[in-house]
Amino acid sequence: MYSSLLKIQIKKELLLNESIQWLRVIEGKIKHAINFSAFRKALESDDMSFAIIQWAYKTILKIFNLVYSDLIKNDYHLKIWREDTRIILKKSDKLNYSILKTYRIITLLNCLNKVAEKIIAVQLSYTAEINDKLLNFDQMRDKKQRSAIDAVLNLVHNVQMTKSWENTLIYLLLNVKEVFDHVALKQLIKILIKLKILINLINWVKCFL
Repeated sequence: MYSSLLKIQIKKELLLNESIQWLRVIEGKIKHAINFSAFRKALESDDMSFAIIQWAYKTILKIFNLVYSDLIKNDYHLKIWREDTRIILKKSDKLNYSILKTYRIITLLNCLNKVAEKIIAVQLSYTAEINDKLLNFDQMRDKKQRSAIDAVLNLVHNVQMTKSWENTLIYLLLNVKEVFDHVALKQLIKILIKLKILINLINWVKCFL
């Protein structure tokens, strides 16, 4: 699923003056990602649970730290981690199961892969927080100390301000996740280059997708 997509070429000269830096992965982030993972997650085909990984981490801590640090530093996501098992489940209390929307798909991912994704997610979240060029000020999701409550309060504030000015306010609500259910990798890479994201991170995104 990824062999043809990885042929995208990135011209390093476009990224010589990066304004956004990618932090070094520290041992504390790896430890947190491993130790604060739920035991009861469904297992992938290798049957390796978070409980096993946590016990292994206590025994060979240095190897775990070295592997994850080097993989992320060198912009590589293991091929075996990109594989998954997908299960189709029926949604309950539906009248017509011939309709696709009456089913949902759950994806079982490799637990070692989930650890890597958690580390990257923390890196991305922090990078987005300290760089105002990446996300709009009103962005709520995936930002620390922002929630659905903050989104509603923001909406109420705008309504009240518009009312006080005796103007008309129109809000257009879109389910973006449902509409854009596919990531165009080439377009995403172009956007990341335009934002002057560090080339290491761009290479990791290529490898991950």
